[in-house]
Amino acid sequence: MGYGGVLKACNAGMDMYSKCGRIGEAKRVFDEMKGRSVVSWTVILDGVVRLEGVKNGRVVFDEMPERNEVAWTIMITGYVDCGFSREAYVQF
Repeated sequence: MGYGGVLKACNAGMDMYSKCGRIGEAKRVFDEMKGRSVVSWTVILDGVVRLEGVKNGRVVFDEMPERNEVAWTIMITGYVDCGFSREAYVQF
């Protein structure tokens, strides 16, 4: 993986890959992580919503073992940005 399994380094790497449009690389880091925090899940959620769309983001969101305010905000913003205001309201 190249991050030595250090959680903060993995999270930073995923964030970098996502911001560069390389969601496949971000997912690879995520999949290879030994342990994941709520931050790890939130970073990958943000990348997936921005680069693959809110539908795929919802799959990640539903898999999250713990959701924080940032994750909820990412999903609501994703729905609204895609023109699904009603869905955002109904879902959340």
